[in-house]
Amino acid sequence: MGRKDIQPIYTQTYQRRRRSMIIYSLLGVILLVAIGGWLGYKYYEKQQLKKYPIAGVVLSQNDGYVDFDALKKAQVDFVYLKATQGAAFSDDSFNSNYSRSQGAQLPVGVYHVFSFSSTANSQYHNIINQVKTNTGSLPIALYIDYYGTYSDDNVDWQATSQKIIKLAKQLTHYYQRPLLFWGPKSVLDHLEIKIGTKYQLWYSDGTLGKPNGDASFLSVPGKPTIDLSGTKQSFTQAVFNGNQLKWEQYLSANVN
Repeated sequence: MGRKDIQPIYTQTYQRRRRSMIIYSLLGVILLVAIGGWLGYKYYEKQQLKKYPIAGVVLSQNDGYVDFDALKKAQVDFVYLKATQGAAFSDDSFNSNYSRSQGAQLPVGVYHVFSFSSTANSQYHNIINQVKTNTGSLPIALYIDYYGTYSDDNVDWQATSQKIIKLAKQLTHYYQRPLLFWGPKSVLDHLEIKIGTKYQLWYSDGTLGKPNGDASFLSVPGKPTIDLSGTKQSFTQAVFNGNQLKWEQYLSANVN
């Protein structure tokens, strides 16, 4: 019978500890690389945002009470308020937000979330009944994106595009102001609309710092924080796709 090579117990303990140290060291390196990459990306994103001096926030009932005077002091340049969605929904905070926004003297716009399952007429009547004349001074925005089970595979874009354009024509005629089509570029491309004074674009997935064609506005990724009188709050944010001079020209051409 052969003799077994039995190592002292302290040798086995040392080897286990050594393996554990190697594993923990590798995990630490991976964690540091991940943190470094995240910090690097956030720094890059912050640098890209500096290219857009005009920034605003997008508000709905999910944001709770918001101090509009504090937004202005924080150098927020414009605000978009959710007003309606589909054929029947209205945002619970819209009337309150709109009323309080007027005292801050910020350029304000309102937006409607488009429903694939509702007719253009029913959505149009929901908007004008809820919003009335409280449209602010900026172009009305129409947010269009897939939700629920809707996707590029099951939406009839020929019929849907006609419905969206009909709603857009109704709104621009009733309110006598331009309209912003807001959503992912891949969705808005289905509309084949002519961009100009009447119809404008707002890309929800435009890459900051990159050419974004004719888009007037771009959404900011995530929900960055804004310091409001010493309290940091996260908001959905957007930027105007241009410099200060172009913003002033835009306001002059579009503000009612």
